[in-house]
Amino acid sequence: MIRIFRINDPYRLILVFLIIIAFKIPFNLNESLYTLSELKNHIIGEKLNQETTLYKDLWDNISPLSAWFYMVLDSLFGKSKFAYQFFAILLFFIQAGMFNIILIRKKAYNENTYVPALFYCIFGITFFDLISFSPEMIGLTFIILTFDSLFNHLELRRKNDINLINIGIYVGIASLFYLPYIVYLLSITIGLLLFTNTIRRRYFLMYYGAFFGFLLLWMYFFLKDDSQYLIQNLIHPLVYFDYPTYFSFKNLAFIFCIPAIYLIFSIFSTFQSHGYTNYQVKIQSLFFLFMLFQIGSWLLWSQKSASSMIVFAPTFAFFTTHYFLHMKRKLWREVAFYTLLTAIILVSYLPFHEMGFLNKNIQYEKLLVKNIENWSVENEKILVIGNELSYYDNNMLATPFLNWTNCKSLFLDINDYENILTIYSNIKSDYPEYIVDEARVFNELMDHIPELKRNYRMVQADVYQNINN
Repeated sequence: MIRIFRINDPYRLILVFLIIIAFKIPFNLNESLYTLSELKNHIIGEKLNQETTLYKDLWDNISPLSAWFYMVLDSLFGKSKFAYQFFAILLFFIQAGMFNIILIRKKAYNENTYVPALFYCIFGITFFDLISFSPEMIGLTFIILTFDSLFNHLELRRKNDINLINIGIYVGIASLFYLPYIVYLLSITIGLLLFTNTIRRRYFLMYYGAFFGFLLLWMYFFLKDDSQYLIQNLIHPLVYFDYPTYFSFKNLAFIFCIPAIYLIFSIFSTFQSHGYTNYQVKIQSLFFLFMLFQIGSWLLWSQKSASSMIVFAPTFAFFTTHYFLHMKRKLWREVAFYTLLTAIILVSYLPFHEMGFLNKNIQYEKLLVKNIENWSVENEKILVIGNELSYYDNNMLATPFLNWTNCKSLFLDINDYENILTIYSNIKSDYPEYIVDEARVFNELMDHIPELKRNYRMVQADVYQNINN
């Protein structure tokens, strides 16, 4: 397999696409594998198409370009799961090809090869939701574009202001799709300080390019007098590290242990090898630096799901390609590759079957939309006071209160008059047909707001229905 992709032939990318399709189709056909992240993206797109304002009328920590992107997708395809899955596969394939072509053009290896695209693909099939149309994946497209200008700048003969401005713009756009990508700006700054003699003015140009988009974003919300909602929903979660967790570290360790082992061996192999130019060594050092910042960013700000690990795809592809290209013995190279591929496929598929060891140690149920017992409500506007988004499946969000992390301080302190006023005004402007009270605060809330007590009655445990519709 490796020797096929070592040939400098762009048609090898067709094989990459076929591998992705072959892996994804069985999961895409399984309707039970509908993740909460996918559901939330559908909810966000649908809500924003109701002439609402992001962050003011929809409380969530999603970055703005991702939210507006889902709005466009919803206007075109509605809640079509197939559309999201199709575009996820297409985008992932484009990223693999784009990443590989950049590495070839910039002579990152001693040979022109399509092996990086292969390993980019291999990493993507590590678990079924890694290739999903998530903000992390969309933003990663612009991080990959950053590499092109960054490697241009590493070449002494190609230093100019445009490269630094482009780096800043790409990182800025990536961060507006997924805010934690802003750490790339710091890692690139450190890399430039260590490996180049970049003048001070060009650092300012890079930061100007990165934050110009944020300035436009703040001006947009400021002119609408909504800047406080921008800070509350987008910035506060980043500062307080308050993110949901879908997988335990134990689960993720079982899923990614094999790729992690290969990555560690690949890093050691890369830095112990000889025959690279100074320019290529700088690229290797930059990718290692990126990996360190990616780990820190992931630990602090990710939702701890398999899909959040997509940020490591370029690093994994870059170093494992070096590792396999270094192997002199063809037999050992093929054995190592098929061992990796077999292990990844087993970890991907066996947790969904009664296969004992992996089934017990990879608990993915928390990631999926659940069939909630005694809940048959469909096509209604509802509000869930709590974490469980599964109630919104086949229903619509009423009020702005989507993300429990962003609004729990509001509902858990209803002795504060401002909090009561905020809750009441938002419920009154967008009355839910049903309210699901997971946090068990609605009874107390009705004591503070008599209108809610007149309009709602409990129809089952912790579920209230509007009786005056």
